[in-house]
Amino acid sequence: MGKRARQLLSLATVLGLLGLITACGSTSGADLELPEFASLDDSYQAVDAVLDCADDAGEPLFIDSPGPTGEAMRCTETVEVFWFDSQEAYDNVYELFSVAAGNPGSVYFVEGQNWFVVDFADVAVGAPVPPSLADLEALAENLGAKYTVKR
Repeated sequence: MGKRARQLLSLATVLGLLGLITACGSTSGADLELPEFASLDDSYQAVDAVLDCADDAGEPLFIDSPGPTGEAMRCTETVEVFWFDSQEAYDNVYELFSVAAGNPGSVYFVEGQNWFVVDFADVAVGAPVPPSLADLEALAENLGAKYTVKR
């Protein structure tokens, strides 16, 4: 299924990839008037129209969590698009990525009602060349969504 394939990775693997050190709090878009999408494909297409996602971005990271986690698609090496069918799933995954913030960098979010985009380029480890950040501020503006940085 290519870039649309969903792959499970353990939380330990994701945390190891991200070089997690410190925790930050979580907030979701549930109480704000933010855009909502009917499916992962719809949210991905909207993001792709702005960020021009790579066809060969790789398989998405899917966090193994005791609670619900939603669906994901990779846009770039460090940008994931997530879509959720419940607020609990949204909050679970948002919290896990928020924990990635700290030394050595930040995690960037564009938040909607039932979806978000995360860029973890600042905390990605093992890359031969540090990846550049996607323009998530422009994405948030184009989609009428919320831009957040977790440090």
